[in-house]
Amino acid sequence: MPGKYRGVLSSIKYGESAGDDICTIISSSVSYRKMDGDRAEVGDMVEVSDESMRVAGSRQEAAHAYERMLSKIIKGIYSSKNIKMISERYNESVLKAALKMSEKLNASAHVLLSALVSGAPIVVRFHNDGDGASGATALYRAVTHICAIAGIEPRISWRMNRSIAYSLEDFYFDKMFFQGCRSIEKPVVMIIDFGTNKESEQGLAEAGKECSIIMLDHHIPYKEFESVRPKDYINPWDFEGDSNFTAGALAAVFAELISGMDLSIFEKSSFISDFSSFADFVHDIQAEKIAVVLDYLTSTKRSGKSVSPGYIDSIISSAEELDSTYSHARNLMSEAIDAGLRAVKTHKIGATSVNIVDFRHVLNGYSDYPLPGRFSSAMQRKFESLNGPNTITIVHYGNFASVRLSKEISQRVNILAKIKRLGEETGGLVSGGGHMEAASIKASEASMERTLKRLMELLGEKPQQ
Repeated sequence: MPGKYRGVLSSIKYGESAGDDICTIISSSVSYRKMDGDRAEVGDMVEVSDESMRVAGSRQEAAHAYERMLSKIIKGIYSSKNIKMISERYNESVLKAALKMSEKLNASAHVLLSALVSGAPIVVRFHNDGDGASGATALYRAVTHICAIAGIEPRISWRMNRSIAYSLEDFYFDKMFFQGCRSIEKPVVMIIDFGTNKESEQGLAEAGKECSIIMLDHHIPYKEFESVRPKDYINPWDFEGDSNFTAGALAAVFAELISGMDLSIFEKSSFISDFSSFADFVHDIQAEKIAVVLDYLTSTKRSGKSVSPGYIDSIISSAEELDSTYSHARNLMSEAIDAGLRAVKTHKIGATSVNIVDFRHVLNGYSDYPLPGRFSSAMQRKFESLNGPNTITIVHYGNFASVRLSKEISQRVNILAKIKRLGEETGGLVSGGGHMEAASIKASEASMERTLKRLMELLGEKPQQ
């Protein structure tokens, strides 16, 4: 911003020396400059000229001015009316669920935008599957758009998680990123599609002391989660919805809300990737391509580097790259399905076919794709096409098993309750979670065969009246 103006120093990004520190200044817009003149502190009112920056005005004056100017900038970016602007892009069921969550979404949007505008550091963590990546890529596009129109230099770290836990180690890693900056607003940790589990308790508890946490999820939370539940936790289960409204779709709605952009393609790719009842495999051809490519990209390793939403976006934004990657991923999945059909062991429980596949017989030795979870979803769809809807698929590998149920079976068999009972019977040696149609089980590799045998017994139990 040229000439002389007054504003509030909202954040300082530390350089190698004091003269290299970069200041974010909030006035009628956002501006940046190196620290020079007076040694100002975060929260000071400053007068900035082409030559220098000096402290001007009281802290009380600065606090009032900051709230006023920040609010004005955010209103110029985002409007709570955006939820109505996007309504025509969603089918009635999806929109109805989104509107129920709009108050929470608006509150969380203000938290993220306050950090983005003021220069506070932000970490976005997303699960490494098509659902989590759909949401993260939608958010990446929204943030990139906002920063371009508002002249913002974002301080964001995008991190793909290969686990579904926000561990204490994850928090300490994020904290190192936060320590490079001081800001009026708290740092933000945004978590997409992790579920809730005991492995996250310490990480969330410690992060909650120092950060604002935004958590977008669609898994059924466990009972004890309330003790570490973030204020900005949004889950369709709390709004008369269920896991079919995926975390990636929720993040896409969030991204549209803050930017006003049309990002509905990522809502659709998220539904398809997670085999949601909202998915349209027949008509949403482009979304199906993106879903397959996101599943593939988040499964494979790029010379040991994590896959970022920016990299993902560069692939899917190129028609040539998208088509090439899609064809390659489809071929790999087709080969895996053929191997699975050769290796499957089918058991009958009444009219239900339970198909068990040892993933060791599927691994091709030269690709990370598909992972067991993606493979089990594809196999379930294949078995349903061959045998009808009375189908359950279990894919196991080492200490992990992935379970998929048809929608019809999930309405009469509570798979999460069965997994919980396995845990109770083993004193916690068996654990798991997920959705009513897609769940996972963890047990020691030595006990996996015994665990699956007991699961089969539980699946054969008649539901209590």
